[in-house]
Amino acid sequence: MTLEERVEALEAAMAKMSIQQQEADAMRDIARQTVNEVIANARRPGGMLNAAQFQAAEFKIACNSQSIRPNDVNAILENARLNAISNS
Repeated sequence: MTLEERVEALEAAMAKMSIQQQEADAMRDIARQTVNEVIANARRPGGMLNAAQFQAAEFKIACNSQSIRPNDVNAILENARLNAISNS
């Protein structure tokens, strides 16, 4: 195998790796967008998270008897969503 053939083989392998990385990045972006949309839909009126949050006016944590109100849960979810967007 000549030097030129080795360089061509190396370039072909690098191109294949680049395409695979681009595909992985695209799949990651699709998954992130899907999760964001599912969470946003669940938080809308009539959504699963919205219904669960407002059926119980307040949650108690057994060890310290601290309260978590639905608005606290909303804030936590919103912060998680914003962090996911900023990390993309």
